Amino acid sequence: MPLFTSKKVIFVIASAALAGSMLFATGCGDALIYAKETRGQGMALYNEGNYGDAAATFANATRQDPRDYKSYYFMGASYEAQRAYQQAISAYRTCLDVMPLTLEGKSNISFRYHTIDSLATAISKSETSSQEAASLERKCKAKASVEDQWLLAKVCRYSGDADAAIDAYNKAVLIAPDNFTIAKEAGLYEQELGQNNRATFALKKAFAVNPDDPQVNDALRKLGVVAGSGSSESD
Repeated sequence: MPLFTSKKVIFVIASAALAGSMLFATGCGDALIYAKETRGQGMALYNEGNYGDAAATFANATRQDPRDYKSYYFMGASYEAQRAYQQAISAYRTCLDVMPLTLEGKSNISFRYHTIDSLATAISKSETSSQEAASLERKCKAKASVEDQWLLAKVCRYSGDADAAIDAYNKAVLIAPDNFTIAKEAGLYEQELGQNNRATFALKKAFAVNPDDPQVNDALRKLGVVAGSGSSESD
């Protein structure tokens, strides 16, 4: 009898745990659905130009699903449209922080790159842009990551500090020479500024990763570089 009772108790506890986990899973599923619907409402408000209500709606979506990186991004865009740059910076940074928490966010590289660019724009427009840039410089000197170095390059670029931007771009390319997007962006920017040697270095890195990109090939031709040879036409 005690043995039977023990098994019965274990069975009841296990059944309750299973029911609880199913309820939790259902609740999470509902929250994700509601978050997506709320994000859709936010997008409608954003497209109407109602940025204040859009920001509040996106914030509500993130409360329902704290891993909803897209809502964090569009919350930042809504704040930026209102020139509330500090709030925009915070939202963009949170977007980047939560992206690795989901498989979709982790694999959405193009969205991440777009968010980095938006963050740089918001920082460059903020009243604390010089402090933000100085903080990034210290962070990069302490432990340089390619994203931080790239972000610093963009902030300097959008703030009009070309010399600092070129230096940060070069460091980003050296950290991640196989990153096509960074090498291409650095090379094209440096070419615009007439920094041909630096541009050639970056564009060759980009070409090595993707030799079929028309912008890179066109830029290299204008610089007098024979694509794929590593030499200039004048050599």
